[in-house]
Amino acid sequence: MRKKLSVSFIVLLLILTSISLVSAYTVNDVYYTTEHGVELTKAQYDNLTKVFTPEELDCLAIPAIEEMKNDTKLKLLDSSEVCVVTKTRYDENNKPVETINKEVSEAEAKRIAAELKKNN
Repeated sequence: MRKKLSVSFIVLLLILTSISLVSAYTVNDVYYTTEHGVELTKAQYDNLTKVFTPEELDCLAIPAIEEMKNDTKLKLLDSSEVCVVTKTRYDENNKPVETINKEVSEAEAKRIAAELKKNN
């Protein structure tokens, strides 16, 4: 009887130790920390990077990441890129007076960039 009790006690101690080790491992399973200090597991990071780049994750506000990090239904709806040409008009004191942003094709943006590079 005494032997059974001591064996049961040892088994109970092993089980409790295993549970505490497993829970400690899962709590500290941080895979990525954003610049704002939000800690993400590998699963959360992989899920969020389906929609955001790592650079975008670092720029997101803490509440936004906290709200989305466990949402497994995130998906990217559109991944197209947009080229924008910005023209700014300055006054005689070199202060900006007007800024105009115009969406253009990639070919047009490359042409404008080449022109500007050639002129400078």
